Amino acid sequence: QHRVFKLKKYYKCFVGEQAVDWIVNNGYAETREEAVELGRQLQDEGVFRHVKDDHKFKDKFLFYRLAKHDRSLRMTEYDFANGPMMLSIHGFVGCPFCKRAIDAAESLANEVGPDLFVVDALEHEDKSSYTEWLKAKRPDLAVLYPSASYHTASPIVFTSDTDEYVGG
Repeated sequence: QHRVFKLKKYYKCFVGEQAVDWIVNNGYAETREEAVELGRQLQDEGVFRHVKDDHKFKDKFLFYRLAKHDRSLRMTEYDFANGPMMLSIHGFVGCPFCKRAIDAAESLANEVGPDLFVVDALEHEDKSSYTEWLKAKRPDLAVLYPSASYHTASPIVFTSDTDEYVGG
């Protein structure tokens, strides 16, 4: 479930005290203290973590995220060695693949923060305007990736600062 705290949105997370309720109510622990211990064991094993890595598991209104939902765990310091990653995504209105790519990138940007990940997303008015833009952009992208094929029915993803092709 998505949650908001101090005007910041946290994606796919759960609240510690609600997790303690669930652990006790489902018979995995007899007391809230035992539930916290079990939660901490799971946290230590990497099953989940605090959304900002600020807290061990607690029976409080704190947000935690399962590892399988934590996109930021897939990124390394190397990805940001030269400053924030600048990602551009272009697609066209009505393309479900374009919408999904933009939503995923914006979700990741919200998760890791604008100091590490910046998204420039543009949905062109229609497929024909997107196709025209893509024809003009291909030479820039082809410098580094001459054999890549660029489809007009899917989004194009590249780094804004270096025109490094990411996918499409």
